[in-house]
Amino acid sequence: MESGKKRKRGGGGYENPEDQYTDYAQVLDSTLGVHPEDAISFHLDPPPSNSRDSHDQDGDWTYVSSKKRKSKKHSAAAQRHSSKNAKSDYLSISHSPNVRLSQEVKIADLQALVLYLLADGTAPSWVAVNNRRGVRKVVVLMVPGLEMGMFDGSVALDDGPCDDDNVTKHDDTTDELSELALSRLKSNGEATGSSVGTQSTSHDRNLSSFKRRKPISPDDYYPVSLDSQNLPRVLQPLSAQFDRLWPIKAPGEDRTSRIHSPMQAILTTPITKSHRNTRDSGDRPKGPQPPAYSNGWQDQSTHVSAFIASLPQLLDDDYVIHPSMFENDDERSANQSKRKTNHQTEAEGWVASSHGGSLPFQHQDKVRKDEVFDSVKVLALDCEMCTTSDGGPSLTRVSVLSVSGKVLLDELVKPKLPIIDYLTAYSGITEAKLSGVTTTLADVQGRLLDLLTDSTILVGHSLVSDLNALKLTHPHIIDTSMIYPHPRGPPFKSSLKFLAQRYLKREIQTQVGKGGHDPTQDALAALDLVRQKCERGPEWGTSEANGESIFKRLARSRRPPASRSEAADTGVKGACVDWGDPSRGYGAGADVCIGCQSDKEVEEGVIKAIKGDDDGSKIPGGGVDFIWARMRELEVARGWNNRPPGNMNKGAEDEADAAARAASGAEPSKRRIVTGAVHETVKHIQNVYRSLPPCTAFIIYSGTGDPRELTRLHTKHKKYREAFKTTKWDDLGDLQWMDADEQALKTECRRARRGLGLICVR
Repeated sequence: MESGKKRKRGGGGYENPEDQYTDYAQVLDSTLGVHPEDAISFHLDPPPSNSRDSHDQDGDWTYVSSKKRKSKKHSAAAQRHSSKNAKSDYLSISHSPNVRLSQEVKIADLQALVLYLLADGTAPSWVAVNNRRGVRKVVVLMVPGLEMGMFDGSVALDDGPCDDDNVTKHDDTTDELSELALSRLKSNGEATGSSVGTQSTSHDRNLSSFKRRKPISPDDYYPVSLDSQNLPRVLQPLSAQFDRLWPIKAPGEDRTSRIHSPMQAILTTPITKSHRNTRDSGDRPKGPQPPAYSNGWQDQSTHVSAFIASLPQLLDDDYVIHPSMFENDDERSANQSKRKTNHQTEAEGWVASSHGGSLPFQHQDKVRKDEVFDSVKVLALDCEMCTTSDGGPSLTRVSVLSVSGKVLLDELVKPKLPIIDYLTAYSGITEAKLSGVTTTLADVQGRLLDLLTDSTILVGHSLVSDLNALKLTHPHIIDTSMIYPHPRGPPFKSSLKFLAQRYLKREIQTQVGKGGHDPTQDALAALDLVRQKCERGPEWGTSEANGESIFKRLARSRRPPASRSEAADTGVKGACVDWGDPSRGYGAGADVCIGCQSDKEVEEGVIKAIKGDDDGSKIPGGGVDFIWARMRELEVARGWNNRPPGNMNKGAEDEADAAARAASGAEPSKRRIVTGAVHETVKHIQNVYRSLPPCTAFIIYSGTGDPRELTRLHTKHKKYREAFKTTKWDDLGDLQWMDADEQALKTECRRARRGLGLICVR
């Protein structure tokens, strides 16, 4: 019964109101079996004197109210009190127990979280974000080599070393800040750490349950709680800042069992509809479409020398490196040892262009379109090969064009070994064409060496195969497969035919299966692609044409105001901190690029980008708003990448030192080496965390899982395909590719795509 309602008393009155209550109680108890305290409570106070019925003073009316209504009033008051306490300007990012995930969280979801915090992105559905207006900075740290198995024990780590101070102690600032954040999260009822006392849900998992579950199930989409008591000693410091371990899926394709670039997945964003040029889709021709690009696209003429491949790029594509590209004798010696192992020395017929070294001038990023080829000699190269008795490719035709398109060299070449497959459908070479040809590989090498000078740049598509067939090394290479990367990232490469259709609107290689390729036509297409790249700018033909650097997306966005009364802030400034020269890669659009040679330098670079320069000369005072950085020493220690930038021969030196230590009986175990690398990485993470200002989102992701077995299977599959062209199945031996290998490849791809993520707010 609602409060304040009036009920008329019956003819038999009660002089004592308590008698009325007693009779009602007896009726309820005897007929309904309900105790009156659980149903109705009577308020016997007279109505207030200012009520509309205050004239009824004879007691004929009694005011009653429902206990349920009273409890609602208490509930409303509690809600108002809770709402008042929950109102806070402190940013929080937490796992919501109400979220139901239907798939794994992807690296692209981390990118969307960054865009939501700092720009105009949509709110994420996989994590709860409160008070995003309070965010000050976002720091994203990529740590390849950090794996889920390290946390659940499937990847064994030693107990030490570990700094106890990092586990149980923090500086005073950290303690005060942690208590402040904790109290605010508690008041919101959304504290995220186990020490905070989060309410357990059906989707809360611990590391032991994750370890027991082998096949991927819907429960594996959810994060696992981090408990320091269940973590290896070297990882325990992370539990002080991160409450959950998120499974993060790397981009890839199950059909081809390939993993796409985890860097591109977070550093390249799709162009928004409002920022993309529009084309009429009604009469689109079949095949590759013209490139889409931003409405604000502006050509930026760039000198051709800006696109020369760097040493790490050539190494990643398995080029044989010219000796002049190494900085010291140790690196040259290590390279020579590698070439000797691969039978790529002068004794096997290899030659190197004379002079070499660096170009005799420094290129300028901005030049006129008629100056893009000034001061250098550009030659376009393309070759055709056949298969000889050793099972490898051998040169049968070479074509060289000048920058104007003039044919400087077009020769047929007689291989030294017997030919077993002319590959006529692709090369156009037949036995009749080579009949009477006396030009040898050595003759062609001599003519090429006469054409190559100190300022010569060789241009071509996937030149690694052409130079291997020529047995030639040269330091200045522009590979169109590099400067026009595949949209999905490495290891995919766009074909020359596709690039010519898309960017030159030209049809080439139309005689496949009939007359084969025309190497002069292919060389001219590669030359024109480089010319267009120089005229349009470094971002032309890259993911920037179909996507947009996250740094540029943030730069043209406005920070959400901290309150409705404040105006939107200026564009978000970003920094890229990475090994080598990040300005040549994904960091090209960043306001600040910091190149490093060690993880310690990465840590220092991140802290510098956070705090800024004292004089604001390079980094504005107060630092930048968004920082992406990568630490790589752990992946090197685990054998995921043996060639980090700046340490090309580090792997060879480590192997030699390891052999010497093993001979003396002082060789540490692989587990000890990995544990030491984990320890150092955790220390770097802790130091970065301590330098963060309040209300800073800190995101760590590994990129991928362990890719080594996947790489081994892909290598085996490649060798099988090459061998099967010239060898019968029964003679393949260990190179036979069985159905079990195919299934193992798919399984390893799914496993390698499972990385991890850690998210917290300082």
